[in-house]
Amino acid sequence: MSEKRKLPAFLLCLFLGIFGLHRFYVGKVATGLLQLFTAGGLGLWWLVDLIVILLGGFRDKEGRLITKGLAEQFRRSRVQHIGRRTMTELRKCLTLAAWVLAPSLAAAEQVPPASGLSGEWILTTVVFGNDRSDRLILQVEKGKATGSVYRRGKRIPLAGKVEGENVQFAFQEGDGKVSYTGRVAEGVLSGKATQTGGDAWGESPPADWRARRAAAASERPAAPRTLDFDPVEFHRVFSSAIPPVLRIWPGDTVLTRTVDAGGVDEHSKPRVLGGNPQTGPFYVEGAMPGDVLVVHAAEHRPHGDRQVLQARRGFGERRDPLFRGASRTAAAATVSEIVLG
Repeated sequence: MSEKRKLPAFLLCLFLGIFGLHRFYVGKVATGLLQLFTAGGLGLWWLVDLIVILLGGFRDKEGRLITKGLAEQFRRSRVQHIGRRTMTELRKCLTLAAWVLAPSLAAAEQVPPASGLSGEWILTTVVFGNDRSDRLILQVEKGKATGSVYRRGKRIPLAGKVEGENVQFAFQEGDGKVSYTGRVAEGVLSGKATQTGGDAWGESPPADWRARRAAAASERPAAPRTLDFDPVEFHRVFSSAIPPVLRIWPGDTVLTRTVDAGGVDEHSKPRVLGGNPQTGPFYVEGAMPGDVLVVHAAEHRPHGDRQVLQARRGFGERRDPLFRGASRTAAAATVSEIVLG
């Protein structure tokens, strides 16, 4: 009969069995490691061990049955002694668990290698509450960062460094210098950007920035889709700060509806203040700042019963009732391709 006790073996198997801690407890290190790296044999081996321990058939490394339960312990020693000894053995096993699992946990929390930051990023700088997006290209080797920022139709070279999770790079813009410092966390870069020198009027406060990868080609649907989008909100400005209402891929077709210039929908119901309200925005996955989107308007169908033509002359305005038709429409458009910038 083994000196090991059934209760600690059962508790370790129940709560930490997929890591093989109950086998470490009875001295079976080799099979314990095997369970650790196979998640308890995908759960099946762990379940079998749990049943065997309950039935009293589990053995230690010497092949001796582990049958000492609480009843026998009560007969052989005082309750206080049993509690102390059981807790001591549990502490030893938990210490062993921490020692075995520490390398795995540390590896899981490790920052991706610097070389993993190489490639294209969508760089967004928040300038006084407005998002400004640029294409960021990084090449990281041995902690040294090089690359470029595509801004205002030009590729501006940059230089910097990467140390662990910390990222720094800078580039010249006009007579000034723009510096970005930040960190990488969960695949996203973020931090603060500062601009010095140049013809800026006064010193600008540090700006928040973030950078993320464009969607991977592996995420693209196997075949082009036709998506029917029914808008519930319309916007009177073009702004990248407005969250996209739909994310689409090249080849997708979108069926949607609009309101007229006065904000009236196809049921003659005012939906928004006039001034040519827009439907959208639609986000095209895979597109980067600097790319050209090729969009085909496949169909344009009127829904309304009238249209008012407005022509400004000086400070006046003319409404011509002879122009009747429709300004509230249904439309279908297809994003056919992305021309790389």
